[in-house]
Amino acid sequence: REAMGDWWADAVGRADYLAFARMMVARYSSHANVVGYEVFNEPMVGNLGENHASTQAVISWEAPIVNTIRLKDPERAVFFMLRGGGDNGLVNAEFTKFGPMTNLVLDLHDYYNGLYGSGYTPDQEAWVPSWDATHNQNFLDYHGTEDALVQNLQSAVSRTRALGIPLVIGE
Repeated sequence: REAMGDWWADAVGRADYLAFARMMVARYSSHANVVGYEVFNEPMVGNLGENHASTQAVISWEAPIVNTIRLKDPERAVFFMLRGGGDNGLVNAEFTKFGPMTNLVLDLHDYYNGLYGSGYTPDQEAWVPSWDATHNQNFLDYHGTEDALVQNLQSAVSRTRALGIPLVIGE
């Protein structure tokens, strides 16, 4: 957990990752069938905690990558995620470090089991009652409700609509 938390402030790691992103764009930008690039899959924040500050740490780390990809290949989508697969912290996230929201797409991984209302705390910073209780990986049979599933996705649908960006729901 300490290493995961330290990652978001590691300038050397980010510089190396930025070089990797440049290489990927250089390699695939000439391929007409490539629709875009994912910045980072399911960012885990470790000991930074499940809070607004950790969401902003992820955004601050991702921003140079997002902006480099857009500079190198301005026509393609840049898919991004916030904390974890469920984009915790989305409701209050501040995206100004990304610059214009042009060509950005929020990627949400939906493993929510539909058992606990929206599954989020009111500020959407954490899972309620817990990640283990709210996700399908730990259940063999499904008992959730359609209403809870709609509630769970509503914050992402509403926020991306307000930001004027697409939302992709996967996994």
